[in-house]
Amino acid sequence: MMLKKIAILVLLMIAAFLTYSILNRSVFEEPSTKEQFGKDLTLAQDVFIVMDLRGAPEDSRVGVMQCGIDLAGSTALQPRNVFVYAVEGNTCLDENNTDVGAVYCDTLSTKGAVIQIRYGEKGLVEFYKNKMLVNLNNYSAPCSVSSN
Repeated sequence: MMLKKIAILVLLMIAAFLTYSILNRSVFEEPSTKEQFGKDLTLAQDVFIVMDLRGAPEDSRVGVMQCGIDLAGSTALQPRNVFVYAVEGNTCLDENNTDVGAVYCDTLSTKGAVIQIRYGEKGLVEFYKNKMLVNLNNYSAPCSVSSN
């Protein structure tokens, strides 16, 4: 009897997680355009730079992090509040090296504008509601944001 209750509880937890994941994808990953992201960024008080190291090979990790650092120091983001996070696996570290959890970092676009840098097809930039996703590999040049 106890085993049956545990199995039901596990199934309910899995169903809740899947429902949460599906709903978050449709709400938080709403496709957008470069122009709309520019407007979102202009209106945002808070900008979150997320250096996503999930799936990045060793030779691309430093580039992803350097790009995030370059963006965080960009004068084009002033006078906004800029917050920097690094994600790896289920861990998301803030500027104080505190783990706030990857789920939190994956939902930052509900709190402000997000610039997420990750390993991927070089030069591919995707735009979502309040989010710009930049894909890099073997990165070596400075990243920047312009007001154009």
